[in-house]
Amino acid sequence: MNHSVVSFAQERIWFDEKLRFESNSRAAYNVLFVYKVNSGNVSIDRLCRALSLIISKHASLRTSLVYDDKNQKGLQQKVQSINDSLSSVVKVTHIVTDNQLNELLLYEKTNRSIFNLEKGEVFRCNILLRRPNDGNNDCLEIDDIVTFNFHHICFDGTSEGIFFDELIHAYAYLSLDNMGKDVPTYLDYATHEKHRNLSLARNFWMETLAEYEDSHSSILFDHPASFMKALSGHGAVEFIEVCDPDIISSMLNFAKENHVSLYQLLLTVYFTLLYKMTDSKDIVIAGLAANRPHHSLQSLIGMFANLLPYRLKINPKETFNELLLRVQQLCVDILPYINLPFQHILQCVPESFSANPMSLISTSFQVELHVHRRLQLKIGGNREITTSLTQLERSELSAEVVFPLAVVFEYDMESYELRGLLKYSTDLFDRSTIQIISRRWQLLIKQLFEKKSSEPATTCIKTRKECLFQQCRSKSIYTLNVLLDEEKFMLRQLNNDYIDKSIFLCNHQMFANQADEHPQKLAMTLEQQCLTYAETLHYSQHLAKYLIGNEIICQLLERSIEMIIGILAIWMSGGIYTPLNPRDPLSRIELCIKKIRARLILVHDITHHILPIEFPVSVINIEHIISSTSNNDDHDFSTVSVTPEHISHIVFTSGSTGTPKAVSLLIFENRDSRIDE
Repeated sequence: MNHSVVSFAQERIWFDEKLRFESNSRAAYNVLFVYKVNSGNVSIDRLCRALSLIISKHASLRTSLVYDDKNQKGLQQKVQSINDSLSSVVKVTHIVTDNQLNELLLYEKTNRSIFNLEKGEVFRCNILLRRPNDGNNDCLEIDDIVTFNFHHICFDGTSEGIFFDELIHAYAYLSLDNMGKDVPTYLDYATHEKHRNLSLARNFWMETLAEYEDSHSSILFDHPASFMKALSGHGAVEFIEVCDPDIISSMLNFAKENHVSLYQLLLTVYFTLLYKMTDSKDIVIAGLAANRPHHSLQSLIGMFANLLPYRLKINPKETFNELLLRVQQLCVDILPYINLPFQHILQCVPESFSANPMSLISTSFQVELHVHRRLQLKIGGNREITTSLTQLERSELSAEVVFPLAVVFEYDMESYELRGLLKYSTDLFDRSTIQIISRRWQLLIKQLFEKKSSEPATTCIKTRKECLFQQCRSKSIYTLNVLLDEEKFMLRQLNNDYIDKSIFLCNHQMFANQADEHPQKLAMTLEQQCLTYAETLHYSQHLAKYLIGNEIICQLLERSIEMIIGILAIWMSGGIYTPLNPRDPLSRIELCIKKIRARLILVHDITHHILPIEFPVSVINIEHIISSTSNNDDHDFSTVSVTPEHISHIVFTSGSTGTPKAVSLLIFENRDSRIDE
């Protein structure tokens, strides 16, 4: 078979380039790879023979696409002969200056005219020799450049690995596996997929997109009116710096421990960020699927990838961890239905949808795993004759603008480096807006995955604290902060009631200051009992020594002076005060203690009998501790760090509608957040 209908993926690319971009626009679908020779020499003749083998094996690299309007057959593809294809593939150019090099690379990246789909010119190799033309055109030497440029209509992300693996093999042995054998071709796939039953997939996407209303893309655009027009193709790139190896390691470890992919983890971050930036609770992010369901398709170069709308309804009160589980489930749910072409998915958008249906792809997300940063070309099995080529950055040349805003994370599997890129259309966005988005990305990633240097050594109690309270991943996503420093400063300037936390003292710190200024004044009285500030501080500090190292400390006390001493002592020790009602049934008291995993409970003589002797939590009688104090006690709390951002209380709801819920209260904000469901 040398001709057939085009595949759905080819059809999408062809029509998108024709309809969504101006006829003279920059290229949106040029896929360019640039390599520089680092060591050794590359035989140009051997390289051409290797490329000839690959083009001969993969008909998609020499296939023309023509719209047959005369016979009403629509878009058709036809395989060109090998000789006709090779004549336009390899070009040798001599350059001397860096400016010439940059101009040629920019030309390869942005010029649509270098490919002619109707003639089957969809792949080209440009050899750039960094020297004057002295007649020596036999090989590439150190610092010479070779480019491989594909039109996206014949080449998807999976094809990259196939092409370079076969290039290495073909250059070494001047042969390829399965050459001339009766194996499935890309044209076979294109013909077969037209006969698939897509009704189940269509029903799934109709249900997925039901009642969707676009609510965030127009808010992001600086020039929303341009979205309804043909784009010029002009784009740019802004980087998301994720260079801290500790943060990258933390992200990878977290993904591994939670059995999620790096894609699912970063996609969850993006959903969170879009919610925070737009306040939209119904968000769609476009994503790419390899769409190679059968093993026989895994070794074919061609365009298989499908574009999918990942729609998620955001619950602001759920935690990042909970959102991550839903994103993971979303990816799993979509998987059986990725075969419905995107142009058919658009038809599943509700009729009530008033915006441009293409707003489903107003922003996209992708994670690229790079394994061919360095090519090792050798002849046969001779390791002594080896040439090393290093891939240069494509993204720094220019940005393709298939999507108005594309978020791409590149993970190098050899160096374990992670870098984010924001590729955006300059028709729709100002650079300043994209720079702000980039900084918000960095802020959110740092907030979620940075390990605080002040964290003490891990213990079972501290681990619980990190899981319940201190880790941002366990907080409701609406509490996550994406405000930049200058925005915080502006809010402070506008808000006359702003209080600088750096000069704000905790309650026990203010009490200590008061005791220092007025030690003999009465601090509290209860019936016939009274204590001065100095006495109260002394007893509280003495008790606090016994509490240091315990995070959540419960108090089962009646209204008494001991209650106040206990509260101050818990705060002084760096603990979290959790009151329990002595009049509650023992079963409720045990349930509350179990929920927060407290290891210590304070009582006094009146309430000591409530707890059975075999109670599984350590019990301290405050009155016994106070009675053992002396005037010579040394109280040093320099190692205890308590700030207004720490949690002050944990209190329980009544439980009238079910199980009691634990609610935490911050020292400064007095802002509650539910810590269990």
